[in-house]
Amino acid sequence: MLKRLLFIVLTVSLVPAAGEPKRIEADIANQSLLKKVEPIVPPLAKALEIGGTVVLDVTISADGKVSSVKVLSGHPMLVPAYVEAVKKWEYKPFMEGGHSVPVVTRVE
Repeated sequence: MLKRLLFIVLTVSLVPAAGEPKRIEADIANQSLLKKVEPIVPPLAKALEIGGTVVLDVTISADGKVSSVKVLSGHPMLVPAYVEAVKKWEYKPFMEGGHSVPVVTRVE
């Protein structure tokens, strides 16, 4: 009985709640990228030779526009420029069952 209950709890926790965007792999999202705006690195960050990767979780609406961005990691001097750039990205809408749906993907 405990195994069955544990299985049910784990299964329910892995299924996205109704209305939540489905997570897709970055490679799949990149194939649908129509417009990519490059970030403008702040002059101070350039002068200090600050670099590295900024990692973001990006929600893409059913119409292919970036609707929200969540910062996962990155240097604080770089993050704002990368967030502003990614908010301008546009994707071909993602289809599921003949309908466009919102999705979430990781951007680095």
